[in-house]
Amino acid sequence: MSCLLKRRFQARHASPGKTSVHGCLSIRSTPRHPMPVNLPRYFRRIQRLLLRRGNTRAEAEDLVQEAFLKMHEYCLKGGDVRQTEAFLVRTALRLGINARRDAHRDLYTDDDVEEVTLVIDTNPTPDEVVAADQCLERMRDALDAVSRKTREVFFMHRLDGMSYTEIARHMGVTVSAIEKHIATALATLADVNEWE
Repeated sequence: MSCLLKRRFQARHASPGKTSVHGCLSIRSTPRHPMPVNLPRYFRRIQRLLLRRGNTRAEAEDLVQEAFLKMHEYCLKGGDVRQTEAFLVRTALRLGINARRDAHRDLYTDDDVEEVTLVIDTNPTPDEVVAADQCLERMRDALDAVSRKTREVFFMHRLDGMSYTEIARHMGVTVSAIEKHIATALATLADVNEWE
């Protein structure tokens, strides 16, 4: 038992009386609730349960002892425990949950989301940069393979943001001809993307 728990227990329960002893833990029986005879068995069983739940051996021992203290305090206040083991298990598990929650409180902040500055690297990784450069090179080669007029129409539409009608007026051709040039450029680029 940790020194703090030992001192707390001794300060609260210094009165003489019939006691059951397990290691350092001494629990006084009351007429309303006689303590179980086999405390070591309960202690080991609950400790194993807490170990399976991810607690260390020291944490499990402290939680079991704190559960025994809580049960003793409950009995001293007039409470009636009908199933000792169930009470101890439930209490130890809840104490373990509370301890884990309290141990992780520093992971959270009460600040508004807008006030929290996020440290996120939005830059692409070197692999992503290389992959993007290779993709761009393949697209450039594919567009070099189409006719000069198809390439000009595609760039006017995609880079300059011109509509098909504006491009048709500018080049002196029909909108249907512009649609065919755009379809040819997109089909060529789609073939490049299939090879990736």
